[in-house]
Amino acid sequence: MQTFALCQHQIYRLSANYACFENHPLIMYFPVVSATQIERISPEGLAPLGMGAKDYICVNMKKYNHLSREQRYTIDRLLQQKKSYSFIAQTIGVSTSTVSREVKRNKTARGRYSCHAAHMYATERKEWRCYPRKFTDKMQEQVVQILREKQWSPEQIVGRFRLKGIPIVGKTTLYTFLHEDKALGGDLCQLTRHHLKYRRKNLAKPLKSQWEKRKGIDQRPQCINQEERFGDFEMDLIIGAKQQEAILTLTDRKTDYAIIEPLPKGKNAKALARVVNQKLNYFKRMGLLHSITTDNGAEFMFFSSIERALKIPVFFAKPYCSTDKPHIEHLNKLIRQYIPKGTSFSEISKLQIKTIQRLLNNRPRKKLNFQSPIEALDVYLQQRCT
Repeated sequence: MQTFALCQHQIYRLSANYACFENHPLIMYFPVVSATQIERISPEGLAPLGMGAKDYICVNMKKYNHLSREQRYTIDRLLQQKKSYSFIAQTIGVSTSTVSREVKRNKTARGRYSCHAAHMYATERKEWRCYPRKFTDKMQEQVVQILREKQWSPEQIVGRFRLKGIPIVGKTTLYTFLHEDKALGGDLCQLTRHHLKYRRKNLAKPLKSQWEKRKGIDQRPQCINQEERFGDFEMDLIIGAKQQEAILTLTDRKTDYAIIEPLPKGKNAKALARVVNQKLNYFKRMGLLHSITTDNGAEFMFFSSIERALKIPVFFAKPYCSTDKPHIEHLNKLIRQYIPKGTSFSEISKLQIKTIQRLLNNRPRKKLNFQSPIEALDVYLQQRCT
């Protein structure tokens, strides 16, 4: 008989292909060449364990944050046996999402999962994570010195430091540092070749081309103005105290049904378009989405991606004309009852925002003969089905 001590945990005596331990759901498998029976060594003596499948031996393990080589081997073998992600997750003692993410991130170029390739990819990523994330005072002093003496770019500084094995953050952090220094009146940006101006030019080009394609409110069909159907939405943003925090607001013109969603990336146009697509996709699939009306803010510059995804037109109000979208202006005023101006949105959780949405959708409205928006929507859907 052979005796093995694994991961500094319990000692197991091998003489079988497989063992399962009662009351120990977190387990790990690794291959065994030959064995006939397994017994566990304990102070009380030898305790025989259960018998089972071939090709593996099972060992009680603690829960780790990262998958081990042996767990990846088990995933590989069970995938070859056409086992489900949930079965594999239960087998190695992790969540199903962990297995799904592991397979997705570490597939080979041919789309197959290999335990050896997966472990190599994971090791490489771990090595990259060894680079420091905190921009220390010592790093700042070194970077400022090189900028003043040699006028290197952030990418050149990072590359040179890593070549010599000197700890350094990424180039994006250095660019952020330079922008912050410029905002505070510093002169470090003047030491770079482009003085940080080239970034602004690249951001301005897509904005102009996008605006040339937008549809004015004059092109909006008359049926939208008559408010006879559900699915003609108005859209806007509520801006937080720091001017970078934002909450997306959408409301239906007929029922005043509201959708309120925090935007983690603030006024970022691409991120906003993705959120709009996600929130209105349900109504699109139900055949209840017809149009969106919004203002000319730069945060709506990727409206064309919304039109493509939802297959509806997006109309833009006249500049400084809030009467073109009165429903969303009214909704924003109602929201300010719960979130006063000057409030930092970082202090408000998503659960609080969803609570506000629920309260407003259940508030009686004079326009709806004192029905709530959710009741008006329910009546509309019932009439539509008859």
